[in-house]
Amino acid sequence: MLCSGFIFAQEEENTTKKDTTKLDEIILVGRRKLSNYRQEKTLSSIDDYLEKANKVTMIKRGNYAWEPSVNNMNSERLNVTIDGMQIFGACTDKMDPITSYVDVSNLEKVSVGSGQEGTENGHCLGGGIDLQLPNSKFYESGLKTSFDLGYETNGNYKTGGLEMEYSGNKFYLNADGIYRKSDNYYAGKNKEVLYSQFEKFNISLQSGYKLSENESLDANIIYDKATDVGYPALPMDVSLAEALITSVTYNYTNDSTFIKSLETKLYFNTITHIMDDSKRPDVPIRMDMPGWSDTYGFYNKATIVKNKHNFLLNLNGFYNRSLAEMTMYPNDPNQPAMFMYTWPDVRTLYTGLYAKDNFTLNKNEILSGSIRIGHHNNKIANDVGLESLQIFYPNMDDSKGRILSSFSADYNFKKQHYDYAFGLGYG
Repeated sequence: MLCSGFIFAQEEENTTKKDTTKLDEIILVGRRKLSNYRQEKTLSSIDDYLEKANKVTMIKRGNYAWEPSVNNMNSERLNVTIDGMQIFGACTDKMDPITSYVDVSNLEKVSVGSGQEGTENGHCLGGGIDLQLPNSKFYESGLKTSFDLGYETNGNYKTGGLEMEYSGNKFYLNADGIYRKSDNYYAGKNKEVLYSQFEKFNISLQSGYKLSENESLDANIIYDKATDVGYPALPMDVSLAEALITSVTYNYTNDSTFIKSLETKLYFNTITHIMDDSKRPDVPIRMDMPGWSDTYGFYNKATIVKNKHNFLLNLNGFYNRSLAEMTMYPNDPNQPAMFMYTWPDVRTLYTGLYAKDNFTLNKNEILSGSIRIGHHNNKIANDVGLESLQIFYPNMDDSKGRILSSFSADYNFKKQHYDYAFGLGYG
């Protein structure tokens, strides 16, 4: 952006003129994208973006839905959230990481916390990854649209995206959709990698209404559906991976009050995931493995600034229901099919409190400390599944509760040309 102007400093003698111009704020409106430096292209995937983070490595089981790991710890030791919302995959074999249910077009940035630094939205050991949606945007820029097309020769990979946005003083609405389709990938020496195809589309809708100068109400809906997803590293493919993610958020900001900002969110998401091997020519035994996951949750985040202290508080909770089953069909038609529950209707209830303080020692040094305490309970609601587990664990009860705690402390020193940090954590 280039600016130019004329300034006249001379004034007529013995005259005083009152400046009637007042500049309250400057708003720069630009196209949303995750990063100018790390995002290779407009239509790049979340997998490509996360792979460039220093602390994140990707486990690749195919051409689609790579599983992120932080400090070499995988999903069960991480806390992966979408805009602070807890969401759990519906696949027992980790073929649907949470990152596969959003797209670049949905997000504003990705926040990665290592170790106990990643406990803002929930308990974890390895760290936390928060895929953050855009903030409220009352730009008064009217109606804007954009359209993208992409093509890659390897795998005949086609991508298309469409975005429409209306922004006014009191109301805004943003809708975008993206479609991706790829045939089998070709490795070195033009060798075809079988079962590496996929097809998916993602639609998101975000709207907001300004209640007052300090208050706003936002609503978000994301619908993601992938079909015909091949996994060359596994003996099965995915015929359907479908997610519906919804939320309503109340935002309050005021620099002149004790509480600088307050964010309250209610959310619900549901996932359906179906694995099958119907397209594999030769398998020892045919099987179907569907799974379902529903999550209801809330959180309340507050920011307080007092002198050199910057406090962040987060009271959150969720309720999840996970059910997965497996049916095996023998090659001998005279033999009966075999059935079992791999997730026997597992119910999870969690409530926790997180607190963090950033204390500014001086312009170069910051000392921070955080703590999270929560109650976590699991319950097996399916009697057949419970009895199957009790074959191996006779004394097993249908529920278990536990108190979880974690804390961390970090010291950061920054100069113009270098910086270093030291941290301790327990979880």
